[in-house]
Amino acid sequence: MQRLARNEDRPSTGGGAGGVRRSRERLVRTASVLLLLAALTAGGTVAASAATETPTPTPSPVPSGAPTPAPTVQTPPFSTDGAIAVTGTRPAGVDVQVTIASVPAAVTLPSSTTWRATATGVPDGQSPVRVTAGGQEATATASVLRAPGVNSFSVVTSGLVSGTGYPGAVVDARSGSAECRATVGASSTWACLLAPPPPSGTGIPVTATQSTSWSTGTPAVGRGTGSFDTTAPDAAVITAPAAGATVDASGITISGTSDEDGDVVRAYLTGYGDAACQAQVAGGRWSCTTGTLPPGPLGITASVTDPLGNISTLAAEVDITVAQPASSPTPGATTPPASPTPEATSSPQGTQAAPAP
Repeated sequence: MQRLARNEDRPSTGGGAGGVRRSRERLVRTASVLLLLAALTAGGTVAASAATETPTPTPSPVPSGAPTPAPTVQTPPFSTDGAIAVTGTRPAGVDVQVTIASVPAAVTLPSSTTWRATATGVPDGQSPVRVTAGGQEATATASVLRAPGVNSFSVVTSGLVSGTGYPGAVVDARSGSAECRATVGASSTWACLLAPPPPSGTGIPVTATQSTSWSTGTPAVGRGTGSFDTTAPDAAVITAPAAGATVDASGITISGTSDEDGDVVRAYLTGYGDAACQAQVAGGRWSCTTGTLPPGPLGITASVTDPLGNISTLAAEVDITVAQPASSPTPGATTPPASPTPEATSSPQGTQAAPAP
């Protein structure tokens, strides 16, 4: 019994069943520690990885390869009344701004890719059209040319017509078969004389159109009226000098009759272009005096011009003869005056004066 007790008091050397059990326990504890360390190490790595992980960036949109298309504009038709309608295209869904002659125009959008703009009262001339859409621009030109103005005259003329128009435009005016052409001046006015002379009368219709290098199509027509007197006065009648008379070369008085007071009569000598004299008709009669006339046979005629410039036919010619001027004395042929006889004087010594020579 004592031997057994001593054996129990000895330290274990690993032998026997008790030693095996203790060895297993140590292995289990060691394995547990290793597993715990491995778990802790793995958890820390995951946590650190999670803490340092960079978030995935949101992908940027891929830019489109084609730029936004520019708007387009069609050149509007030529206008004769100042109303302009213009159309074009635009990028789908993009708003459009349009100006005509620098004034914003009313815009409508017939479809997702088209537009239409209108304006009224656009001035004569060529005005810019500007279209803006999506930051891009397109341009065109609007051309406007209204009818010229035609004055309605109450004053009687011999065919003169006038009016207003676009500076630099060419105006063609007509009244019946008579017509004329004029260029509008910088003051926007024009005037011309119809030819052949239109018929006399009041309220005679006059029409006019205007054109430029950029105007097209049928022009607008301006209308007015004119009062015309294109009837020439009757020919004058020469009453003096009488036909066949011989007149002095120093000049003569020509007189006669005419129908309209205020008309001007011009007398002419055949073979001479300029009038020899002129006078205004008063009381149905006229009279004027010529200058020196050439000697020999001479014809006299006359014309009548009314205040509107209508000219009569020439008066019936009157033939006269201009006398030769009187002969002048020959120079140096005059008789000298007699010398005066000197008066007798007393000589201081009482002698007589010398006789006259």
